[in-house]
Amino acid sequence: MRVTSVLKPWRRAVGWVTTSTGESIGSPTRIVAPMVDQSELAFRRLCRRYGSNLCYTPMYNSKCFAVSSAYRKSNFDPHPEDRPLIVQFCGNDPALLLASAKFVEKECDAIDLNLGCPQGIARKGRYGAFLLEEWALLRDIVGTLAKNLSIPVTCKVRLLDSVEDTITMCKMLVAAGARIITVHGRTKEQKSKATAGCNWDAIRRIKEALPVPVFSNGAISSLEDVERCLRETGCDGVMSSEAVLERPGLFSDNVSTVTGLKMSQAQLDDIVLEYIDLAKQSPPHSRGRTSVPCLRGHMFKCLFTAVAVRTDLRARLTKARTLEDMEELALAVREARLADPESFDEEKTWYRRHTMPHTSDEWGTPQALWAAQAKVVAEKRLRDPGPEEVGLGDSIFGDEEGAADY
Repeated sequence: MRVTSVLKPWRRAVGWVTTSTGESIGSPTRIVAPMVDQSELAFRRLCRRYGSNLCYTPMYNSKCFAVSSAYRKSNFDPHPEDRPLIVQFCGNDPALLLASAKFVEKECDAIDLNLGCPQGIARKGRYGAFLLEEWALLRDIVGTLAKNLSIPVTCKVRLLDSVEDTITMCKMLVAAGARIITVHGRTKEQKSKATAGCNWDAIRRIKEALPVPVFSNGAISSLEDVERCLRETGCDGVMSSEAVLERPGLFSDNVSTVTGLKMSQAQLDDIVLEYIDLAKQSPPHSRGRTSVPCLRGHMFKCLFTAVAVRTDLRARLTKARTLEDMEELALAVREARLADPESFDEEKTWYRRHTMPHTSDEWGTPQALWAAQAKVVAEKRLRDPGPEEVGLGDSIFGDEEGAADY
């Protein structure tokens, strides 16, 4: 089969096969990022139906995963439709990271080390982007995983202050055993409201310097962006996080338009209902569950153009406690759009919230949105005590690793 210079068969450099069938997984280019409390099983299955050909799990805390069967059971559930799959862990202890990886080694296609989380909890826990300058430790971690696992080890990184230093670091990771490097084209300081433009040129230079496949992460809001990123960076795959959270059909040739985020709102409303149907197959309190806060987070993002301006709909979202409540809300939003389409401005998207100027009158009061967020965080902490150990971050509305990657 003939391949273009962009869609090259990089799988040969990685040697991937699915453990269940032994067949090659191909060379996936449309990738769903690891996102805390958001890239769970139901959402991954949804994205695969709409064009994604590789998904990452949420970031799992290696200490909790290694020692707690309850943590493993509530977070990870193998599914035949959920392949190829990369499982991501955070941590700084090679032994705990290896122990965690061993639990899922036969149920996934690679293990990823999170070296990109820029949040304060990652600083406190000494993981994510705050390990990027601890090269001796990183060499030990990656080497330990690579030597003791039967599947590839990959790393997701952010830029250091200089591209040259980033290239040197990535070469060190590859020498230690990393088979794929994913580069988020911003530094750890460039997050949330301080988010800057994604540096595709830096990613291009890193790709040119490395002998292994490189995925680009950042500044993807449409299928057109995916193709442009592949051309401009020369990367082997493109990862989306925030945009795909708001538009799970982003990677689909059928529903993603040139502008991506402007796909038909009716299409998106239907996709939301489809997601709820998938969530019913892994309901709250089940193995690999879609928790109520997780569900609410997805609903908030996908229905942002409605809940940001309609206080009644936002109130229903914050009070929703069951899958049935969520389904009723999604149907109510669809009916409201049909009844009064002029009251919803599709330009005011969740994805653009840090980059578009706006007033509280236009978006609904920030205080109301913050209150909704605080409610979700409080519920999550009641459900999963010990947030400092679990290390999942404090917000499902856009401040976790992988959920601020414009």
